Amino acid sequence: MAPQVGTVTHAGTAVPAAADAALQPWLQALHDLVPMPEKYRRFEVDRAGALALLGCRDLVLDALVAAGIPHSGSGGAVRFDYNDLANVALYSGAVTSVPFAGQRMMIRYASAAPHTWTAPRSWDVEWRLSCRDEECPGGQWRIALPAPQVFGGRIDELHCDQESVTEGGVLTVTGSRAVRLTGRISTAGRHTPLRSAVARRLFDDTLAELLDGRYRFQWMHPLLRLDRAAVEEARIMDCTVCSLRMRRQALAEGLTVRTRRGRFLGVLDAEHSWLEVLDEDDVWKPVDPVIALLSIRHDRAQEGFVDFCAGSVPSRFLPWTVAAGEPLAEHRCPVGDGAWDNTFSGTAAKGNS
Repeated sequence: MAPQVGTVTHAGTAVPAAADAALQPWLQALHDLVPMPEKYRRFEVDRAGALALLGCRDLVLDALVAAGIPHSGSGGAVRFDYNDLANVALYSGAVTSVPFAGQRMMIRYASAAPHTWTAPRSWDVEWRLSCRDEECPGGQWRIALPAPQVFGGRIDELHCDQESVTEGGVLTVTGSRAVRLTGRISTAGRHTPLRSAVARRLFDDTLAELLDGRYRFQWMHPLLRLDRAAVEEARIMDCTVCSLRMRRQALAEGLTVRTRRGRFLGVLDAEHSWLEVLDEDDVWKPVDPVIALLSIRHDRAQEGFVDFCAGSVPSRFLPWTVAAGEPLAEHRCPVGDGAWDNTFSGTAAKGNS
């Protein structure tokens, strides 16, 4: 028997005002959701996982199921797509949900004094990578190392638990299913406003599209980020989609640009990607409307912060020399497809502002 699948459409009537006040934000978030396209939908989160991610009561999840959140099965066999759940949480405003609370915590630095945005910082870091195939006997890893020197920072120390060789910013490990790196990294920021009127217009236009709903910021499956036709049809963006789209637009305008992957460090850290423009003063500068958007959505934007996102570097950025959409590591597994998972943590060292 084919699994029962619940669906929700992005277009439709508004949520009835008669809905329970506690349910209203959740149902509105579901109503506005752009579901993951079927090709990229993965019904892998069970009921307990959904409740933990959303941080809600059974009553709320039951209401979302009844209202058509995409799912398969029913009862104890019900399964949800992680990204659909996360996006409902992000727009629910529920501070008990993991995605909303995490995003709000991440962006809270935007409300601090401007001098703290660029203050030098030190971080104790741990990066774990592991092959998803539990039968993996080892194989080989090639891992791109962080490159804080791009923005004036440095790697103070970095150790690998496994025997390794480092050359050209790439660490190679052979014969291990998992890799663990630990160390201390110093990051730096700078106030460098954009001089290029074309680059600033690109930033302003993209931010306006995200604010007025022409495009919707959402989390998504990693492969969907690289499917240009699918994300354009859905009118959704995350930081990777945004940086790749702006790169195409900037190249069409004659700008010299590149994209970059990195991490945003703090109490909670997250993967991030952004566009960089070679400005009229021959300085490479980030153009990051996504961080500006999040600061506005969470009411965290100190005066001047949105302008700061157009060219300046926060000292919470940890860059890699890897383009948006490209992998930070490659694993050659002798028995599997080489798929891997990773966790990264950057804990502020004592003395940070």
